[in-house]
Amino acid sequence: MRYGDYFHYQGENDFRDLNDELEKIDRESWLADLNEISSNGSDIFAKLCSTPVAAIRNATPASGRFPVVLYAGGLGSRADANVELGEYLASHGYIMATVPQLGPSAEEFTLETTAGEAGVHVGDLEFALKVLRDLPDVDVQHLAIAGHSAGGVAAIRFAIRNAKVRVVVGLDGSYGVAPEPHRRQEVMKALNKLHPGHVKAFLLDMRRANGVQGAELDHTVRHRMTRSDRYLVTFTKMFHGDFMEFGTIGLKLSVPLPPNNDGRTRETGFVGNQHAYRAALDFLDAKLKSEPETLDLFLAEIAHTDGATIVHEPPGISAPAH
Repeated sequence: MRYGDYFHYQGENDFRDLNDELEKIDRESWLADLNEISSNGSDIFAKLCSTPVAAIRNATPASGRFPVVLYAGGLGSRADANVELGEYLASHGYIMATVPQLGPSAEEFTLETTAGEAGVHVGDLEFALKVLRDLPDVDVQHLAIAGHSAGGVAAIRFAIRNAKVRVVVGLDGSYGVAPEPHRRQEVMKALNKLHPGHVKAFLLDMRRANGVQGAELDHTVRHRMTRSDRYLVTFTKMFHGDFMEFGTIGLKLSVPLPPNNDGRTRETGFVGNQHAYRAALDFLDAKLKSEPETLDLFLAEIAHTDGATIVHEPPGISAPAH
């Protein structure tokens, strides 16, 4: 496979027009993002699409039954949303599944940042889980959900609505930063009304540190999850995009980086990305596969990450425990 193959949606013929439209939107979205930061955006995108990847389409699945990790991409995410994390976890015994960012109707094809449309994405993830239940190699009794940016809000909402979720992984999730005006504030108010204190799932909350890229951390939602065993990991040398596929792509394709005062480079973003993904795997092994010895690997991974700190909040604790 080459990277451009990720944008090609496969499915029944009845969905061909929809899949073609999704591929068109994804390609235009990538190109627009690259053109914003480089005068050579078209060349970078062409190089991205032609880059060989290690994934094999229609590979023979391993035998057995495997735990499930659902993934919610950030607002406007594309078909390649966090493919590195998905393939990394899949190669270590997890089934990864996600759904496209579809709006509520044919007239509103893409999602917006309203509370109602955040719920649309959660509903699509719930439908995907119903489909997965019927597959013989899927163990839905061992269920986790991960989300990046606005997808982190969707992940929390999913866990509130689905008590069988055992682990939530937030990747710079929007629920952990101070609300912005207008629509995003509406989403956060709706999330709080859904009572995150009902969630019993383990929470791994990984994010950029306070002040990085102007982030103002807000721990309200996490502190209200008092029935959950929570781990907050902050990274001083990672930006928002480093918690998804751009952490790797930015370095591999030498994508220009805007000037910053954080000591941030494409290399620090890539290195942080790798540490975060390894930490996520160790945490899932410990809490979803019930392999407690791997929690020490998780803690060691964070300890050996330059600029990373960790705070643990056990169940029943609403204030940080160091």
